[in-house]
Amino acid sequence: MSYDVYEPFEPGGWGDCEAAVEASPEQIGQWLSDLSDPNAGVREEAARRLSLCTDTEAVQGLLDRLAAEDVGLSSRAGDILVQMGYAAVDAVSELVESPSGHIRKLAIDLLALMPAHHLSDRLARRVMDEAGNVRLAAIDALGALNAVEHADVVREAFYMDPPARPHVLGVLGRMGRPEDLPLLVNALTDEDPVVSLCAAEALAADGGPDVLGLLSAKLEESDPMARPIVLQAVVGVCERHPEARGRLTLVVRDELLGMLDDPDEDYRRVAARGLRFFADEASVQGLLAHSGNDDLIDMAALEVLSAVSSPLDVLVVSHAEGIVTTQAALTFALALLAKRTISTERYGEAADFIGLHFGSLDAETKLSMLSVISRLGIEELNPALEAAASDADPTVSSYACDLIQGG
Repeated sequence: MSYDVYEPFEPGGWGDCEAAVEASPEQIGQWLSDLSDPNAGVREEAARRLSLCTDTEAVQGLLDRLAAEDVGLSSRAGDILVQMGYAAVDAVSELVESPSGHIRKLAIDLLALMPAHHLSDRLARRVMDEAGNVRLAAIDALGALNAVEHADVVREAFYMDPPARPHVLGVLGRMGRPEDLPLLVNALTDEDPVVSLCAAEALAADGGPDVLGLLSAKLEESDPMARPIVLQAVVGVCERHPEARGRLTLVVRDELLGMLDDPDEDYRRVAARGLRFFADEASVQGLLAHSGNDDLIDMAALEVLSAVSSPLDVLVVSHAEGIVTTQAALTFALALLAKRTISTERYGEAADFIGLHFGSLDAETKLSMLSVISRLGIEELNPALEAAASDADPTVSSYACDLIQGG
């Protein structure tokens, strides 16, 4: 069967642009049948029409197809029921009492996407369902519906149902109850790494600025292996709540500096993100020492370097002490000039620093820096450009001459 009009069906995409339609039982039956049609256009048009139908026969027909062995058909039926919203929500909720655990879970998953807050009592009773996957679905659904009135039921599952703990932490984090913060913080050092990671994500994503004190205390008492998780939560809170950054302690800074050496790249990046909140020489030098291998760390180093009172002095000293490589140091010097972070009175010093060490660079780096120097158009850098015109490498000297002539 074909239709004259065809528009792709996307769940949630029709309610605002088309009104509900009335249809005869024959039409509804045909549309339900067309959900199994081999032609994708026919299936999608049938889905669109059914999504606009509020008839109980259409709802029941879709409910019957939820249990289909054809996963595609079952999924399409579920998408349409979600799109039908209020017209289908109560009927879907009846399946929460189905003797089949598969159907119970499927119904709960759908209700999590529907206007079903008024049915949260029914969902809460399934937090202790005999089927584990149903219990997890019920917890997630209560979180999706923000059923804060059932937060205590969800919290109890943390102690009664160990596999549910990651789900519980995510939901409690989203609900944002102050009384649940100690549980989330304590879970940061859980022996199960999945639980500790979920706690960190929940606190980082949803914890308010007041949680920073709890996290700082947890950091000092936690095992070294667990500290990266706690620090991840600290950084997440500070990124979401800039007003909390003033509460960060030097203990946090020193732990972040140590985490720059963590074997896990993700944690090294967390450390770099966190050190951006400390505009001091120790943070700059720690970041400079790890620069050159990761763009995120390099950007954090430049940000903190730009924030200190004498960025050029810190950079020169760090280079002299072997903290930062020559290539990285010259790159940061050019970046400071490009950002106009250095005062114009000190442009000459920066240019002298670049010129002094330019000859030790490899040819490829020299060419890249010459291009930047040319674009910056800073007069004090002209001697470096002129010196490059006499470079021993003909590729470098030729390029420098071209830039000078072009300028």
